[in-house]
Parts: sequence; structure tokens; C-alpha cells
Amino acid sequence: MKKLFISALAIAATAIIVPVSQNSTAIGAGSIPDFSTLLTDCGANGGAKPCYYPDSGNSDSGSAYLGECSNSITDFCFTATVNNEPAPSNFKIVATVSAYKTHTPSESIAGYEIFLHAFALPAGNTLNGDYWGSSDRPRDQGTYGGVAGGVVDLSGVTVGGRPLNQTDTIKVVVKYKTSGLPQYSVVVSEDGAMDFSITGQDMTLTLEGKPARVAIEAASQHITLDPQSTFDPATLAPNKCGLPNMRFVACNVDKAESNPLAFYARSKSFINSPGADVPGPIWVSTNATYFHFPNVEYDNATKKYVMRVKTGAPHFLADGTTLHTGSFSAFLPNGILTQWKIDKTEAALKAALAVSITKDDVSTDATPTFVIGDLGVRVKFPQISYSAPVLAVGQAPATAAATTTTSPAVVAVTKTLRKGASSSLTSLIRPSGKGKATWRATGGCRVSGTKLVAPTKAGKCTLTLSQAKYLKTPASRRSINITVK
Repeated sequence: MKKLFISALAIAATAIIVPVSQNSTAIGAGSIPDFSTLLTDCGANGGAKPCYYPDSGNSDSGSAYLGECSNSITDFCFTATVNNEPAPSNFKIVATVSAYKTHTPSESIAGYEIFLHAFALPAGNTLNGDYWGSSDRPRDQGTYGGVAGGVVDLSGVTVGGRPLNQTDTIKVVVKYKTSGLPQYSVVVSEDGAMDFSITGQDMTLTLEGKPARVAIEAASQHITLDPQSTFDPATLAPNKCGLPNMRFVACNVDKAESNPLAFYARSKSFINSPGADVPGPIWVSTNATYFHFPNVEYDNATKKYVMRVKTGAPHFLADGTTLHTGSFSAFLPNGILTQWKIDKTEAALKAALAVSITKDDVSTDATPTFVIGDLGVRVKFPQISYSAPVLAVGQAPATAAATTTTSPAVVAVTKTLRKGASSSLTSLIRPSGKGKATWRATGGCRVSGTKLVAPTKAGKCTLTLSQAKYLKTPASRRSINITVK
């Protein structure tokens, strides 16, 4: 049970919470359900789902294993479709809702957590209840009684006489009981979406999206989680990937061992303050192999709120030459927009939200697209690549006119690059101090990782380095002209 709450511990340790009201998907006041009285003990009914496994190591804790919905099973169950048709017989779901100290007011991380995994079931195999946890390496189900279980790679599912692929749409509707909307959720899917609706204790969670190409490192390259470790990214050994502790995601693996098609999700609901005060549901869609739940915090450098998601995955797919890329989007509910004082219009969002991607301590601005809905706004990032990017969306910092700088924000230097060539960002403008660096290029040049890449045609462009205030070093912004010949 404890491993199911590793991400919750990280959120509780790092988030700074300002309570605001929940959004309109919640109807009525939900009391706290007791799974042990609502479901039969799995050990007493032969494991027929839905059922409940009490946690022998913790009182007031356990997990509900969900079954398939039917005429006779209408709660603690799920329904799966592929392309709006009933899911093929070899497409299977394992879904659990864990409850940790939900009737213990003094427990700060008390709450519910959903784990949902899709598996392909090869002929002759039998689905079991096995699945991987928050910090584990994605893997096939284990073998029980000499019989293998489901496999991660969904390309083994047959859809209309062919293998399932990334053009197919998976939809899973989950029904269960809980006490309120979740604060943080993640779906591993290509362009996935999550929807939550609760009336009293009755929650309906809808997951929809295409299967994601997930890059998985070799077992020997996996980092085993140590919640107590004081991890230093500078000491990361070569070819390692995973969650070293509750604050970091690390990955410097160059080539994946495998890259299956996968679809899975996690969702976390806190019962007590401060976690329960976060205006949910905040959710993200990603194809990262490793991630922590989204974390909303107050940035002391910029004096603004920001949501960050730490992710990780091998740099190349298993062929060793195909760059591992993916999509990423973040849903900000109305409560967050209210907290951040941002109007839900295209113009206001563009002006008031800042989006960035940080790799190797180099942060670059990104230009998102917005999908505005009744319950909030979905912020869709441009295509990302791995190894360990940190995705961030938050309140935009003050304009340059209102920012104290160590040097004027003017173009004072001109440098030259050959057409199509690249040059290290820090060789063009040397950062000053340790303030967070954000690079921006205009006029045809582009920032790629730690380099500036010139266009293939002659012209002129501008490179700008903005650095946040750090201790006694004030914020700064410097720019140079680039002549491309």
C-alpha cells in the first residue's frame, strides 16, 4: 500500500496551497465512503471483482479491485471501448482504487488513488491483478500458477483484423465511490483527455485517447526509488532512468530497450488539508515513462504561481536512431484560473500564461495552443523530446518594463553563424549567476536543447537570455543580434 502514495508524499512536501472553491463538476456534498463495508473481502469471495483487499500493514487502508460493468455490476466497475465499439476480447483492464487513512483526520496525505492499466492478453494467458506502481519500470504482468498474464504492448490487441495502433481511440469509463474531485491526475496516452463528474459519493471518471509510444529502459538501467535519498542530479550514473526520490525524475538513458504502445492512468484525491484545498481536477496527458504528479507551487523568484510536471524517458527508441518524441498537455480547471486571476479567453490566456520546457537546467519558452471548455482550459504544448524535461505552465512574469535588470534589455552585440549551423547558447551569451535561465530566439533561429540553430537561409535573428533573480543577484535580460551567412 505504501508505494501507492509515494507521489502523494512528494506533493504534500513541495506544494504551497491557497484554497479556492472547486469547479462545477461536483454536485452535492460527498461524505467519506468506507470500502470495507461497501465491498466483499477479496479473500472471502475467491477474488471475484469488485472486491476489497484490506491493507494488513495499515489500519483504515486498503484497495478496491474494480470489475467490468454489467447489468448486475454498476459501481466499482469500468467499461472499455476501442473506436466507439466494445473493446476486443484480448484488450483488458486492471483498475484499483486505494484508500489510505481516509477516516483519519490527522493524516495529511490521507486520500484515494486510482491506478488503471490496459493490457493485451495473448492467447493462452490469463489476466491477473498484477500491475506496476508509481516508481516501477513498466512491465508485463507476472506469472501465477505457471500461467502468464497480460502484456504492456497493446499492439497485440486485434482491432478489425489488424493490430491496434496509434490511430485507434481507447475510451474507459470508470465508476466508483469517493469523497470529492481529485486534485492531480495523469493519463499516459497520445493526446489523451480526462473528465471527472461526481454526485455525492458517486464518481464517473472518463479516460479517452490514443495509445502512447512509451520508451522503456533495460531492467539494469532502472533507478530504484529511495524516498529518503538526497539525490543530486550531478551525481547520476550513466544510463539510468527512473524516480530516485520523491522530488526528482532522472533519465540519461540514450537508447530504450523496448517501446511498446501503452495506455494507463493515475489519479490522486486528498481528504485533508493542505492537499484537499487544491482546486481540482488538474490533469496532464503525456507519453513519459516516468513522472511525478503535477505540482502547483509559488515561485519565490518570480512571485507567481506555476505548475510543473517532471518527466523522464530514454532519448531514442529501441532502434537507436529514432528520436523519442511525444505530446504533452495540461488541464487547468476554473478554480486554478480564478486563483491565478486569469480570464478564460484566448487573448487573456496568451497574455497571462507562461509555458516553458526545461532540460539540463536550460529553460526555453514554448508557444502553446489552448482548448477552452466549460470547466477550464487545456494547454497543449508543442512536440517535446526526452530525456528528462520539466514542463511548466504558470502565471506570466512581470513585463520587462516592470523588472529590475542588471543590464538594459537592448541588442548591443552582433555575432555570426553559418546557414544551418548550431552554436552553444552559453557561448553566445554567458549566463550571469545562478538565476533560472530562459532562452528565446526570433527571426528564424531556434533554440534546440542547449544550442541555437541557424536557419538554412541567410538573414538576421535575435537571441535573448532572461535570468530570474537569485539571492542578491537581480533579474536580468540580455540580447544579441545573429547574422546568418
